[in-house]
Order: sequence, then C-alpha cells, then structure tokens
Amino acid sequence: MAQNKLLTIVIPTYNRSKKLTRLLAHLETEIKGNEHFVDVLITDNHSTDGTDQAIQEFLERNTDWQVIRHPSNMGMDRNFLAGFQNSKTRYFWVFGDDDLPREGLIRLIVAFLQNDHPTLLYLHSQWVDEVETCKLQPLLSIDPIFMRAVDYARELNIWTTFLSAWIVDSYALQESGVDSNTLSEGVGTQLLQLGWILPLIRETSKLSVIKEPCVIATSGNTGGYKLMKTFAVNYPDFVRRFFPDQPNMQRALIAPFAKDYLPGLIKASKSGHFNKMLKEPTVLPAAALRLGLYKEFWLHTFPAFMIPVNSREKKSRFRIGSSIVKKIKFKFKAIAAPAYRLVIQRVAADVFVKLQSENKEIIKNNILSGISKLRYAGENIYLPDDYDFIGHEYLSIGADFRATRGLRLHCWQTETLDGLSSPSLEIGDRVFFNREAYVSCAKSIRIGNDTLFGSNILITDNYHGSTKTIVMRRLSSPLSCPGEVVIKDGVWIGNNVCILPGSRIGEGSIIGANSVVNSEIPAFCIAAGSPARIIKYLAVDEL
Repeated sequence: MAQNKLLTIVIPTYNRSKKLTRLLAHLETEIKGNEHFVDVLITDNHSTDGTDQAIQEFLERNTDWQVIRHPSNMGMDRNFLAGFQNSKTRYFWVFGDDDLPREGLIRLIVAFLQNDHPTLLYLHSQWVDEVETCKLQPLLSIDPIFMRAVDYARELNIWTTFLSAWIVDSYALQESGVDSNTLSEGVGTQLLQLGWILPLIRETSKLSVIKEPCVIATSGNTGGYKLMKTFAVNYPDFVRRFFPDQPNMQRALIAPFAKDYLPGLIKASKSGHFNKMLKEPTVLPAAALRLGLYKEFWLHTFPAFMIPVNSREKKSRFRIGSSIVKKIKFKFKAIAAPAYRLVIQRVAADVFVKLQSENKEIIKNNILSGISKLRYAGENIYLPDDYDFIGHEYLSIGADFRATRGLRLHCWQTETLDGLSSPSLEIGDRVFFNREAYVSCAKSIRIGNDTLFGSNILITDNYHGSTKTIVMRRLSSPLSCPGEVVIKDGVWIGNNVCILPGSRIGEGSIIGANSVVNSEIPAFCIAAGSPARIIKYLAVDEL
C-alpha cells in the first residue's frame, strides 16, 4: 500500500459477499482517476460465504488494494481496530459494506482534503431500505462548512456513532494521544469508532460537515448487537469519558439524543421493528443513571420506556418505583396518552431517587473490578468513579491509597528505542493524588510511601522519538525511555508539577507549584522552578 496516498477506505466485512461485491465494484469505478490518492483496505472477519473469492477478483485488477483476513471471528470492534491499525495514509474512512458513497463523491472529497485539511469530516446520508433503489443524482459539487465544537456536537450528537459518515485525520488523532491501546478500551461496546471521533471534537480542531446527502445508507441494520444497551448505556459512558469536565459538551451530545433519537429507538423496539432488541433485559435503570441529569430524559425517553404500544404490554403491570402508580391498564387511545405521560413524569423523580442507590452499587462494582486486575493491590484503596487505568497487570498500588477525579495511570507495553518495553509502576502505601493526575509508564516509575500530590500532575518516564535527531512525525516514532522515575517516601508535590524521565526526588522533599523536575532532587529540601532547583534545605524542626 503506497505510503504517499491521501485516503484509505477501510471496509470491515463479515459474511456479506453480495453487498461487499456491490460496494467494491462501485468503488472501482469511483476511484478511477484518483488511484494515486485513494487506497482500499478490506478487513474480513473470517467470512465463510465465499467473501475471500469475491475479494480476490478485485485484487487481481487493483494491485494496490489490500485485504486482511482474520484466522477467526474477532468480533466487530476488533475488526474495526484492525482497519485503523493497518491504515497508513493521513486520512481514513471506515465504511460499512452495506452502504455506498454517492456517485461523484470521492473525487470531490479528495480535492477538499487536499485543499482544506479538515481534522474531521462528517458526511450526511440518505437512508433507504435497499441502496439499489436510491435514485440520487451524481454529485457535481460539495459545500463543506466548518463549525465550533459545541455546535458540531449539538447538531451531530448520536450520528457520531454512524461508521460510514466519518473521514478522520489520523495525524491529528496521533497528536491528541489516541493510539491502538486507547482505542482497544472500547472493544465490546460496539462503539469503538467513538474513540477516534470524540477526541478530535474535544480538541476543537477543524470540524467540517457536508450537508448534501453523500452516503447512501442501509436502514434497519442492527449488526446483531444489543442496540438498547449500546446506545442508552455505552454511548453516554463514552461521552463522559472524553468530556469529563465539560458539561456543556456532555449536554450537547446527550440531551438531543435523549429527546429525539432514543425515544424513537425504544418505540421501534416495542413495535417489533428490531426483533433482537426485544430479547434484551431492560436497561431503564442503567439509562436513568446516565441520562437522568437531563430533563429531556424524563420528558421524552422515560415515558417512551413506560408507555405501552402493543397488546402484550397493554396488559402488563408496571411497577415504576412509586406507591402512587401500582398498576396501569390502558386500551391506550389518543386521549389517554397525554394523561399517562403526565403520570409517568410526575413519578419520575421518585424513581430516580430509588435508582441512585443502584448507581452507587454499579460504581462500586466497577472500581472493585479494576482493583482486582492489578498486579498488586493493598487494603483500603479508594478510586474515583472516573479512574482510567491501562495495563493493570503492570501496576501495583499500596494500602490506603486515595485519589480524586481525573486519575489516569497508564502502563504501556510498546516498542521503544531499546526494544519492547516491560513497564512497572509501583505506588507505595498512604499515597494521595488530588484532581487530574496523569502517570505514563513505559519503563519504571516508583512512588514511595506517604507521598502527597497536588492537582494537575504529570509523571512520565517516556517521550516520543529521540531528542538527538529531527523527528517530523514524533507520535509515530518509538518511545524513548531515558531513565526511570523515583519518588521517595514522604515527598510533597505541589500543583501543576511535571516530573520528567530520569527524575529522582529524595525522601521528605517538597516540590513547589508549577515546577518541572528533570533531574535529581536530594532528600529533605524544597525545590521549585523550571527546571526545578533547590531553594533551601529543611531543618530538623521543619520535618
């Protein structure tokens, strides 16, 4: 696959050879004249319906195209991840095998990417039951617009999950710190693609959208996963993960979804439009815990959960957490609907209070699960509900550990200038981290007992590339780990401190706020500055 091309169209597929053949034939025609700019990469999730033979016919005519065939079915998310990992161009476009790009689109997209360099490009779609029936005229021009992040989020919200609509700048994604390790955290959610879309919206980069219909999309395809859990639970979890301290962005992405999209999805489920959804256990408690901060949930989503729409549900008993409403039986005519909606809304507050105790139990279980995966875990560890650990097996935490919001402990087993790393992050007993602490370990970081950290702390034993040579694509180069980081017992680290590779801080020392530590600080002293220098040594009565 040519390294100097601009765009890779990644096509994940599984047992849909006819639809895939239709798409590849369409791409073969559309790419003509732009072969030097566009690549095609097919990731076949071990199809058994003759997909490999169908692909081979196209590979013989298009020698730059590539296919990755997995030895077994890896699941949808891992198949998407394989496409991301093997795309080598600046832009990638993961495209569903049952959709089609509109005729004339690819030529126009290539010109736009070359001239305007957007970070994210969203393509509006025309939804149809069968793409062959769509009679859209070929595109002769496009009119992309750029938007502010909050407006972008408010307009697109749930459409961040639609795979075929997004073209992504992989260079900008690397600059934002996203790689295969961070993306792999989304495996099993059915929304792995949010891992490359939401970070770029968060970075308020060049966010563009084309409002003309560009993608001919197949409606009603669930992909065989649990839609209600995916959208009512996993989607808001992703939003809060990437925008933990931006309530305006959370609202922009969640409130319109709770008002317009999710109620329709629930009604479609109840009417039998998506058969597989009917087999799901109720997600109402979990959804309320995640969406209950927004009035749109209680006014639109919650009634949709509770209002019966078919004969089986009309005869059901509804226990909704309040002594006011114990049993409701309706023939449910148009006049009854508003009254029932009002009743549901009035008891919603009572339901939410009852669900809060369940929320605490869910958070507790998530934290206990994270602790159980550690290489070593002492007694009485307290973690915030938004903690973020990578590489649990390389991480040890001592007894009586405490941390507040925004704790991130990341251990990377990855390629370094010295070969494959074997990280080790050891945290002693009675250590406290205040808000927004980030520790990045690819070699060795040791933090002693009784150590206190202020807010907005960075501790790292690695950086990208080498400081001895010029590196233009630093994020794509191997990590460099020039030395371990050691913080001895009883150290006090002030707010906004950076502790860089090779640093050693001696026992009992204090590092002043806004300092950068990049060398050895002896025991029992106060150091501050950038780089940190000794201000004074502590007397015995100051210890």
